[in-house]
Amino acid sequence: MRMSRFTQPAIVLLIAGCALVGTASFGTPAIEQGPAASSIDPQMIEAGRKSFETNCGECHTIVKDGRPSMGPNLWGLMGKKLGSNSSEFTYSDALFNSTLTWTPENLDKWIKSPPEFVPDNAMPYIGMEDAAERKAIVAYIGKASAQE
Repeated sequence: MRMSRFTQPAIVLLIAGCALVGTASFGTPAIEQGPAASSIDPQMIEAGRKSFETNCGECHTIVKDGRPSMGPNLWGLMGKKLGSNSSEFTYSDALFNSTLTWTPENLDKWIKSPPEFVPDNAMPYIGMEDAAERKAIVAYIGKASAQE
């Protein structure tokens, strides 16, 4: 059977389309939650808790149904759009209008430098350089804010 010069490209496109559909159906989830809570080192979580209390806890809480104080409550943060986690908190226009979501990677970038990650936000914290400390805080926030 001889294919016309138009049929062969159409078959290639059909096969490529099927491959893409399979990848979309069975590939990585759209919102990456990071390692499962059970696989994260408990010592890292504890170090993150201590660092969170020292660096973040004066303004933020991570308690289900907790009221925001100087900053929003961070419970349930992961996977949500920036500027949408607490209906009782007034976010800056920069955060509220952002199209980004909170992932471990984005939270790390935020903790490293809020002004660089989202310019014109209202957070007074200028950031943390220590990558290991940020990683521990991100792990702690991910575990403590899980909606389980």
